[in-house]
Amino acid sequence: MSFLGEFADARDYLERAVSLYDPARYHWPAYSYLEDPTVAALAHLAHVLWRMGYPDQALSTAEKAIGLAREFDHPYSIAYALCLGALVSQLRGEPERMLQLADTALAISHERGFKLPDAVATIFRGFALAELGHAAEGLALSIKGLDALAATGVQIFLSRYLGLLGRMRLDAGSPEQALEDLARALAHVSASEEHCNEAELRRLVGQAMLRQPRPPASKP
Repeated sequence: MSFLGEFADARDYLERAVSLYDPARYHWPAYSYLEDPTVAALAHLAHVLWRMGYPDQALSTAEKAIGLAREFDHPYSIAYALCLGALVSQLRGEPERMLQLADTALAISHERGFKLPDAVATIFRGFALAELGHAAEGLALSIKGLDALAATGVQIFLSRYLGLLGRMRLDAGSPEQALEDLARALAHVSASEEHCNEAELRRLVGQAMLRQPRPPASKP
């Protein structure tokens, strides 16, 4: 439901999922390439809390997800929680923390061969670098991450990642390219009903349109 933009209902379901966690019964994940359900619920709850206007609760919940994954000592869950934590940091406007979390997720993913967290963390690392003043390097890295994401076939949150790319293009002074990225993002929203990012995408479209060069005035 969080991807649909139905944040209140998503919060209810995610909090219920977390409340059902029994450490005596579910202490050790029995899988290597799938995130622990409780870690996942906490990580997505952090995103939902930010959307509902609770940035501090979002941060503490994201940290709780990372802490639980580390308590399990389950590498895929750790990488997963770090990526969602990086997203929360991006939403909070904290590129330094975003970069730190993305780098840690990348180190784990490279070591273990986790393709999806590797791709997502690469996108986030690129955006964080761009926010910290390394625009060209960040943009190239995020494009690389998006290509790697496409190779996995996973499209969840694709509108968010394309929106970040559009924002980087816009900040780099390329409004026409930004509009192309944002058009792809909105097409994904229409196809998938991933409305959680739609308002921000449309705001960026408006900014990009305002920054397009105006045609020269015709002579009377």
